[in-house]
Amino acid sequence: MSSKLQLKATWTFAIGPVDAPHTVIRKENLIVNNGIDALFDSLFKTASRPAVFNYMGVGTGNTVPESTQAALVTEAARVTTSYTHSGASRLGTIQGLFPAGVATGELKEAGLFNGSSGSTMFNRVLIGPATKGVDDPMTVTVEIEVL
Repeated sequence: MSSKLQLKATWTFAIGPVDAPHTVIRKENLIVNNGIDALFDSLFKTASRPAVFNYMGVGTGNTVPESTQAALVTEAARVTTSYTHSGASRLGTIQGLFPAGVATGELKEAGLFNGSSGSTMFNRVLIGPATKGVDDPMTVTVEIEVL
């Protein structure tokens, strides 16, 4: 019997008020090599396990995501995230809020990290570009599904 495990991450960028965003963008991402290594080390390593990926960054770089990338091309801001998962569900949700005045302008890339600066990047996605005005909050949701 053959069994195949896949991870699918779908990002949703909602720019504007939480109850009525004026821009909503959905994209899928690439899990980079360092992210795959951290995933295996989190599951099976008995010592020196990686820190939790509870930070989200956005930036202005627009190069095509590559598996060898270790950081966003041009990071603009990073925030802490919340995480939810219901037992036996195949879906986990990570969410971050970039408040008004933070990460404004033309945003083009995003990723999940396990530290407030530097650190290991799990994945990278190209956003659009998406224009985030100085008065706009932006809620970013990442749904990671095991297929």
